[in-house]
Amino acid sequence: MTTRTDRGAWCGGTSTSLSPGMQQSRIEEPDQLQREAGMRLGIALAIGLLVAASAGRASETIAVPNVRVGDKWVMQGTDTWPKNNKEATWKVERLVVKVEGGLATWKYENRPPLPPGSGENRYDVASQVILRDYVSGKDEPTRFPLAVGNEWRYEYSAKTSSGIVRNDIKAKVVGWEDVTVPAGTFRVLRIEHEGSWSRDTDFAREGIIRSLTAPVEITYWYAPAAKTIVKSIRVEKSFYGGVWFRREQQLVEFSLGSE
Repeated sequence: MTTRTDRGAWCGGTSTSLSPGMQQSRIEEPDQLQREAGMRLGIALAIGLLVAASAGRASETIAVPNVRVGDKWVMQGTDTWPKNNKEATWKVERLVVKVEGGLATWKYENRPPLPPGSGENRYDVASQVILRDYVSGKDEPTRFPLAVGNEWRYEYSAKTSSGIVRNDIKAKVVGWEDVTVPAGTFRVLRIEHEGSWSRDTDFAREGIIRSLTAPVEITYWYAPAAKTIVKSIRVEKSFYGGVWFRREQQLVEFSLGSE
């Protein structure tokens, strides 16, 4: 009967007979509730701070990088042509030797597995692209100032080994994330591009020129701390389906000149 009486009282019955252990539990209950309430409040505050931080990051605007003489980046990449079962790897060092207005001049030097070679290229800092082989317009991986939600569209034509190729691309800054490459882990803005590439060709060699068009998708990861795109993936689809060309490149090492 004692067991039933004690249980009935704990569950809201009329008996007031409690064991010493149950009396202690009832005394400690308010303290436990307070601790649990404090924990819930702490979790809510932590979540609120995370949300606020995320909102602040999302609204952050990134200005054109202050590229200086002495800035150096080493990029490595892999080019693949799936339909031909071909693959090529490369590594290039780029050292800024001159900055004038929004243009930088860098000296490049091939690293193995490429054969020895060096030279200079002009580099548009605002669009993060080498200025060469353009017939009209230019590529625009970035368009500063950068902020989440920014969108732009660009068109350009460039000379290639197979003739003049035209590109019509839409770009959007998707958001902030962390990305790891051989040079380290960076806080980056992810920028997604999609559109089409096309060229005029006479496949049948009948003197009839046709314009063929296929989709292209590019993703860039821009790191303000490195002043450059630390990773990119470009995928060009074939005119007849499937992937024609894929390039992935990553930052291997870098050093920045004196501020």
